[in-house]
Amino acid sequence: MPSPVRSIVPLVAAAVASGVLSYATEGLPRLSHELQALLTSYLINPQLMLPGVWFGLVTGALAWRLGSRGAIGAVLSLVITWVGWQLAVQAGIAAFDRLGGMTTDETIRLAAAGVGGGAVGALVSFIGVRIGTPMRRTLLAGFATLAVGAAFGLLLVWSSTRQSAGLLLYATWQPAVIAVMAYFANSRSAQA
Repeated sequence: MPSPVRSIVPLVAAAVASGVLSYATEGLPRLSHELQALLTSYLINPQLMLPGVWFGLVTGALAWRLGSRGAIGAVLSLVITWVGWQLAVQAGIAAFDRLGGMTTDETIRLAAAGVGGGAVGALVSFIGVRIGTPMRRTLLAGFATLAVGAAFGLLLVWSSTRQSAGLLLYATWQPAVIAVMAYFANSRSAQA
C-alpha cells in the first residue's frame, strides 16, 4: 500500500515543473492578430494558453494515478483544468475591473483579482479531477482546494509588480493546489 507521501510528492514535483514551464511559455505560441482577436472574443486569453495545458497535464496525471477512470479521467481532467485556467483569468480580470469603481488602489484590486482567479482556477481544476477520482470527504476537499487556490492567488500582487515574480505565482500555486487534491484523493485509497 503506497504511503500518502509517496503518492503526493511526485505530483507536487510535477506541478513545480509545470509552474516553471507555465512561466517560461507565457505568451506562446505567437499568434496572428486576427487569431488573437478571435480567441479573445471567445474569452480565451491567447497569452495564457500553455500554462493551462501544463497544469492540466499534472491534474491528468493525478486522475490517472489515483483515479478510477483511467485515460478518460485523465483527459477529462486535463481539458477541464485548461477551461478552468481560462475561467480563472477571466474571473481575475472581472474582479480587477469591478473594483476599479470602488478603489483606485491597484494593490487591493490585484489582491482581489488573485483571490478570485485563484479560487476559480482551483475549484474548476478540482471538479475536473473529482470527475474521475474518488475522494474521501469530497466537500471538505473542495473547500480546502478552493481556499488554498484563493490564498496562493494573492501572490498575483507580487507577480504583477516585480520582474519574474510570475514564476513565484505559478511555481507555488500549482503545487499547493495539486498537493491538496492529491492528499484527499490519496486518503481514500489509504483507508481501503
